[in-house]
Amino acid sequence: MRQEIALLFRDAAGRGAEVRLCADDPILAAVATEIAGAATFSAAELTAPDFPPVRRDVVGASGQRAVAAAVHAARALGMSEAEIASWLAP
Repeated sequence: MRQEIALLFRDAAGRGAEVRLCADDPILAAVATEIAGAATFSAAELTAPDFPPVRRDVVGASGQRAVAAAVHAARALGMSEAEIASWLAP
């Protein structure tokens, strides 16, 4: 499975896609080190001082990772920090 994941993300990076992988998963964290330009994110970002405040109900580690992934996806799609902050704190 790891090889398939790496192949998928290498192919995406080769086509110019932004590759962002969850560093909380050891397999994805390792794959990220093999792909030039790949970025990682983590659930721990939700408590970082430069992360917008999260006022939505977020349950468990998987929910925290999902919120962090959503913020990174929103930024990659060009959403403003104000738009992201309004979604995180409805």
